[in-house]
Amino acid sequence: MKKALSVFLSLMLIFITSSCTTSNNNGGFVDVAEEVVKEKFPYYLYVEKGTFTLTVYTIGEDGKYSVPYKSFKIAHGGNKTPVGVFTIGKKQRWHEFPLGGFAQYASHYSDKLYIHSPLYEQQDENTLWRTYYDGEKAIGTASSGGCIRMVTEGAKFIYENCPDGTKLEIVNGSPRGTNSESVPPLTNPKKDPTDN
Repeated sequence: MKKALSVFLSLMLIFITSSCTTSNNNGGFVDVAEEVVKEKFPYYLYVEKGTFTLTVYTIGEDGKYSVPYKSFKIAHGGNKTPVGVFTIGKKQRWHEFPLGGFAQYASHYSDKLYIHSPLYEQQDENTLWRTYYDGEKAIGTASSGGCIRMVTEGAKFIYENCPDGTKLEIVNGSPRGTNSESVPPLTNPKKDPTDN
């Protein structure tokens, strides 16, 4: 049923994209489909592996995703993290990893890869594994299995504000020179300080 609904919605979006315009007050035409897409997908996610930064772009006056809205320091998996343009899909409040551990606010983007929070021993935000936050496999390093790991605040923002279908672009190096602040220091070694 979900697949049928997804196919139906995709076909509707294609129909709208290919055939709907309406006149504006200046005698020109406004692409209704473009407005629908902008409303449905207010953000574009962009990862520069070279700067370990995920930037959330919003739509600027130029009608493109050109305005940086938020940025977060990330961990990625080096060559295990693919480059290209991906689509955010299935989401899980808690994701369990096959080799153990859990992550909050997981948003799927490719194969078995997700954007997610730091790792936890249990499905409990008071069981943070520090090594995946600011330890040996810290955020800001090439230390994941291919996923994009970030502070809980960032993973939660994407989980709550970037619907299925949101685009995620991942590039090698740092062609735009994006940057992000380091993760905040832990005040409690078992809790992400951004987790509110």
